[in-house]
Parts: sequence; C-alpha cells; structure tokens
Amino acid sequence: MKSVFFLIIIFLTFIGCDNIPEGYKFYRTFDEYTLKGVGQSVTKLKKPFIAAKFEKDKISVIVFDKNGDVRQFEYNDKGDYWHTLYKLQLKYDLKNVCDTTPIVIEKFIFDDTIMVYQYYYDSNKSNKKKGDEFLYLITKRNCVWLRDTSQLIIDSANMYKSLKNNFVDYQNRYTRWDLRVGYQPRTYVLYGKEYRGDTMFIYERDEKRNKTLSTDYRIFDNLGEYGIMTGWSLQ
Repeated sequence: MKSVFFLIIIFLTFIGCDNIPEGYKFYRTFDEYTLKGVGQSVTKLKKPFIAAKFEKDKISVIVFDKNGDVRQFEYNDKGDYWHTLYKLQLKYDLKNVCDTTPIVIEKFIFDDTIMVYQYYYDSNKSNKKKGDEFLYLITKRNCVWLRDTSQLIIDSANMYKSLKNNFVDYQNRYTRWDLRVGYQPRTYVLYGKEYRGDTMFIYERDEKRNKTLSTDYRIFDNLGEYGIMTGWSLQ
C-alpha cells in the first residue's frame, strides 16, 4: 500500500512538468478491449487522461480525473486472459451512515472481449452478498447481461472458466428479462451499442439481434468508453 501511495505522489509531482516517470507514457485514454494506450503524447494533456506502463505480464494504468483524483488500475496476464480487480465505494447515504459496502468489479479480458463479474462485498461479514451478482460479456458492439438472484456457482480453482461457462446456451438457461413479468430469478438482457461522435447509444436487442428499444446513452469525455467502464457501477 505504501508503494502505491508513493507512486501516486511521484505522478502528482511530475504532472505539471514536461518529464514523466520512467517507464510510463501519457495517453489520452486506454482501450481496454485491446489493452493499448490511445492518443500518445509527450506533453501535458487536458484532464482527464491516463499514464500507462506496459510490462511483459502486467499493465499499470493511472487515471488523472478532472476533479484532481488519481486512480490506479493493474492488469495481470494470466495466460488465456488478462485480469483486473477494483472496488467502487457506494455513495454516502443519509439513511444509513454506516454503510461502507463497496461494489467489487473483476474483469477478465480476452479476444477483444471484456467479461465483467460484479458483486457487492459485505465488509461486516467479509463475504459477498448473496443474490447481488451480475455478469457481463462486453464487446465493442454488444453486451450480454446475466443476473442470478441466487448465487452463481463458481469454481474458485478456475473462476475464469466457470464464469465464462454461464454464457454457454444462456438464452435457453436464462429467461429474457421483462419488467412486466415481475420476479424472475435468472434473467438475461442483450444490448447493442452505437457510437456517434462523443456519445454511445445503448439499446436492447431480441434473440435475432434486431434492435427493439432504445434504452440509454452515455456522453464521453476525453477517456471515451474507458471512463465509463472504470468510473461507475455497470448496473
């Protein structure tokens, strides 16, 4: 922990200078699908931007936010995939001032695809909250969202493989989510994504991948989609 804090101090020291810490390079953003920096620069960039260091089996990314915050992400090569884990603290709630439960996000990146395992961590019980698990399979153009209100069965010896198996024949094993139906214990939603300038439009798709309903959109800053994927809970 001390080494991470020291590293961040070094970055803050160098951020206003023309020099950068050894091994790191400044980029406009980071492409998480391909694990590459985008928009490399040797001069000071407009916030938000990133600095990244690429090693044989590890990639370190520092995000410099507009509000002055500095966040660090580390991607580790596991052979068949790359893995990262980080936590997003829940927002302060006046109704529950003691709630410090974070959202835990684990990502498994392979073949230009990001598999996201998201769950809530009960800090008091030191355990995941049962039934609060989400699983996503995300590409540049599509996203499959699985939700199981029981608890996902995961092989701790091979989490990557067991999580990935949930997407095998998921349309028959899970029920298409429908707000009108009411309680559905195992559901899926298939989303499509379109990019227009600085905006990403998200819409539902049916089983034949036809667009059915425009549901949401996100406006990008300098970080593009990477800012969305690291700055908020996916659901």
